Amino acid sequence: MNKFVNREAELRALKADYARAGSSLFILYGRRRLGKTTLLRQFADCGPAVYHMADRSAESDARRLLAGSMAVGLREPTLQSSEYGDWYALLAAYDRVRPGGKPILILDEYQYLCEQQPAFSSMIQRWWDEHWRHSPIMLVLSGSVLSMMYRETLARSSPLFGRRTGQCLLSPMRFKHVQEFFPKLPARARLEMWSLTGGVPRYAELAAGYQGFAEAVRGLVLTKDGPLYAEARFLLQDEVTTSNVYWSLLHTIGSGVARISEVAARMGLAANQLTRYLSALRDLGLVHRVVPVTERLPEKSKKGIYQVTDPFLRLWFGCVAPVESLVEFGRIGDVESLIAGRLAAQIAWAFEEVCRQHVEDIAAQYGAVKVGRFWDRTMEIDVAAVNEKGDVVLAGECKWTSKPVGKDVIQALQGKVAKAWPERHRAVGLMVCSSGGFTADARRLAAQAGMVLIGCEEVAGST
Repeated sequence: MNKFVNREAELRALKADYARAGSSLFILYGRRRLGKTTLLRQFADCGPAVYHMADRSAESDARRLLAGSMAVGLREPTLQSSEYGDWYALLAAYDRVRPGGKPILILDEYQYLCEQQPAFSSMIQRWWDEHWRHSPIMLVLSGSVLSMMYRETLARSSPLFGRRTGQCLLSPMRFKHVQEFFPKLPARARLEMWSLTGGVPRYAELAAGYQGFAEAVRGLVLTKDGPLYAEARFLLQDEVTTSNVYWSLLHTIGSGVARISEVAARMGLAANQLTRYLSALRDLGLVHRVVPVTERLPEKSKKGIYQVTDPFLRLWFGCVAPVESLVEFGRIGDVESLIAGRLAAQIAWAFEEVCRQHVEDIAAQYGAVKVGRFWDRTMEIDVAAVNEKGDVVLAGECKWTSKPVGKDVIQALQGKVAKAWPERHRAVGLMVCSSGGFTADARRLAAQAGMVLIGCEEVAGST
C-alpha cells in the first residue's frame, strides 16, 4: 500500500521507542491488510535501517533472503555473497558491518521465520541478551498472525518475554480516516464504501479503484477471481487450526443469529462448547459481545449478543456466504438480485456504526464517557451515551434512507426516551441521523424539542 493515511499515533510510538537511550525491542502486530508494512517503511526513514519481509521460504533460503535485505539496506554487497551455516553466523556478519548510531533492523512477517525455525525466537533472545541488550540498536518484530505473534513475542512463556521496550497492536481505522481513500465520492457514497471496507486500509485502497459501492462489491467479492473473494478464508486459515468450526460460527453470527443459546442451537452444539471458540474470535477482533450501554457489569450481563466486528467480514458472512455456490458458477446477476436486501441492511448497520463514532467524537459536549446502544424487551435505541454515573445523557436514532425523515421519527424517539427513563427524560439530549435529510415538519418539531438533526455530510465531515 503506497498511501500513508492516519497511523500518526503508531508512528509516534515507534519514533519514541527509537529515541530512547540504549537498545529498543518493539513488537508490532495486527491482522492482515492493516498497513503494518507501510507504517514500517515510513518509520525506516528515521535512521539507518534494514527492512526485511519474510516469507514461507525454506530456512536456508530465508537466511539468504535476509542477508540480501541486509546487503541492500546497509549497502554492503559482501553480506549477500557470503554463505551462512546458521542464523548466528548471519547476525554476527550484520553486527560487523552495521553502522554507528542506532541502526534499525525490521523483521516483517516475523511469524514465517518462526514457522521455518521453531527455535528462532530463542535464537533472537540469546543474541539479544549476549550482544544487543546493551548496544544501541532497534529491533522491530512485526507480524500479521496474531496468535503466533502473541505466542512468540508477548506471552509469558515466550523466550522474548520481558525484553520488549514497546509494542503496538495495529487496529482498523475509523471512518474519518478511511474515507480519505475516496476523496472524489460524495458523503453518501463514502459511507456505502465503509460498509464494504470497514477500517482496513488495503480493502479501501482496492475499493477506491471502482466508481461506487455496487461496482466495488461486484469486482472485489462477487467474482471468483476478485481480490477479496477468498479473503475471509485466508484470514481464518492464518489464525486457527480448526477453521471449519470458526467458519460455521462466523457464518451463523453473520446471518443475524446473535444470542449464544441461539447460535448453539443453530450449530447443533451445547452453549458451553462454544465458549472457547467465541473467546478466540473475540481475541482476534473478529467478533464482539454487545450489551446495552447502560449495563453496570457488562461481562456479567445476560443481555449480551454477539456480532461480527469487521464490516467486510459481516458483509461476506451475511450477504455473500449464503449464495457462494452461485458465485462459483458465475451467476453474478442472480447473486446481486438475491442479496440486494441484505446489502441494504449491511449499509444501514454500517451507517449506525459511523454515527456512533460521530457521537464518540462529540461525547464531551454531553458529559458522556461511553457510547453504545440501548435495548430492552420493548424498544431499541440506535445510539445511547452515558456519563460516569451510568445515566443516559444522549439518545439517538439512525435512518439510512433515500427519502427525508419525517416528524414521526422525531416523535417516536421522544416516546422511547420518555418510556425508558421517565424520571429524567427531559435531561437526555436527543439526536436523529438521516442519510436522506429531513422534512420541514421534522425540522420544526426538532427545533421546538431542542433535538439535533444530522445528515450524511455532517456525519462524514466530522468523523
